[in-house]
Amino acid sequence: MTTEAVGQVKTVLVTGAGQGIGRAVALAFGRAGWAVAALDVDEQGLGETLEALAGCGAPDRVALRADVADESQVAGAMAALDRRWGRLDALVANAGIADPRWAGQLDFPERPGDADALRRLTAAWDRLMAVNLRGAYVCCAAAVPLLRRSDRAAIVLMASTRALQSEPASEAYAASKGGCSP
Repeated sequence: MTTEAVGQVKTVLVTGAGQGIGRAVALAFGRAGWAVAALDVDEQGLGETLEALAGCGAPDRVALRADVADESQVAGAMAALDRRWGRLDALVANAGIADPRWAGQLDFPERPGDADALRRLTAAWDRLMAVNLRGAYVCCAAAVPLLRRSDRAAIVLMASTRALQSEPASEAYAASKGGCSP
């Protein structure tokens, strides 16, 4: 669908659309008649989402492979949407990870001064924050020029109940989702 053809069709970008909640959100928009851009790092999952979008009646759909924590990849995805639609009416920043190492598998330092264990622990924390919190910001910032071209733009940041009530071994995830909460 070209920028001219998109006309009055509403457009949405859903991050983390290759599976789970992101896919469900993308399909709900598609069923409602929106043109849907599905963004994810998982190419196979994106293909499955695009196939499902075709079956639910989305007037236009596009798969964008990008890591939300990588500014260059996100900027490239926004440039592709600019060429395709010329605007965005909504962004659903849903992409997120829950590193299994935070589910009781963490390698906490066994002794004071274990810098290697601390580095591994911090790297897992940093990656989770880069995707869940920083990635939401990167996508929002990159989408602003396209959203400004809409009459009624909206941004949805996907949070979690974990932001308000954490459980053991979900501390990093809870902190990242807390940053996306109102």
